[in-house]
Amino acid sequence: VKPGKGQAFTRTKLKHLTSGRVVERTFRSGEKLDLADVEETKMRMLYREGTDVVFMHDETFDQLHVPLSAIGSTEAYLMEETLYDLVLYKGTVVDVAPPTFMEMKITETSPGVKGDTASGRVLKPAITETGAKIMVPI
Repeated sequence: VKPGKGQAFTRTKLKHLTSGRVVERTFRSGEKLDLADVEETKMRMLYREGTDVVFMHDETFDQLHVPLSAIGSTEAYLMEETLYDLVLYKGTVVDVAPPTFMEMKITETSPGVKGDTASGRVLKPAITETGAKIMVPI
């Protein structure tokens, strides 16, 4: 943002990697920041084991046990034998991102009502085999 007088600045929202807390900070133009030393890797989900999910690296066959608490809302999109993007900070998983496109079976949905198409939005709620709640076309 460039104000009328003075130096330009940038407003940001920063998320703490381990606690998930979001903080708003303002930085002056040209101010330098240290980047967090994170490692991004693709791993395949193998299975659930109690309160953990086990992922495996396809090339090294290293297995990683990730607690469900670290996965967060992505838990509804976990499917066995699917590749996920994991972000690690100091050896600890801080984020699990599902692939952009996934093929799942719909287990439950409400029937479409004839008058629903008048608004132009022709979507209805559905529940997938993993328990994810999504919107699908009528």
